[in-house]
Amino acid sequence: MNKQNLESVVEYLKNNHPKKAIEISDCLELLNMSLESALDSLNSDMQIFMKEKNYQKLRQLTDVLEEISNVQSSIEYIFNFMKENTTALRNIKAYLKNSNLQFSGCN
Repeated sequence: MNKQNLESVVEYLKNNHPKKAIEISDCLELLNMSLESALDSLNSDMQIFMKEKNYQKLRQLTDVLEEISNVQSSIEYIFNFMKENTTALRNIKAYLKNSNLQFSGCN
C-alpha cells in the first residue's frame, strides 16, 4: 500500500470510525514498544556473535535488524499520521469509556 492510499484509509477511519482509529493507534504504539524490546534482545545476540566471531550469524542478524528498522519506520509514519487530531480522538475515547460503552482497544 502506498502512502497516499494509506493516508486515505486513515482519514476514512478517523472520520467515520474514530473508535477503530484509536484502537489502531494504540496497537501501533504497543507494537512499536514490542519491537524496541526485541531490539534489546537482538543487540545482546549481536554482542555474543561478535565475541564468537560468528560472522554468518552477524550478517543474518543485520538483515533482521534492517527489516525491523523498516517496519518501525512504517509504524512511525502511520502512527504520526493518525496522531493528527489526536485530541479529538482521545476525547471520543474518554467519552466512550465514561458512557459505559464497551471499548476493546489494545490498552
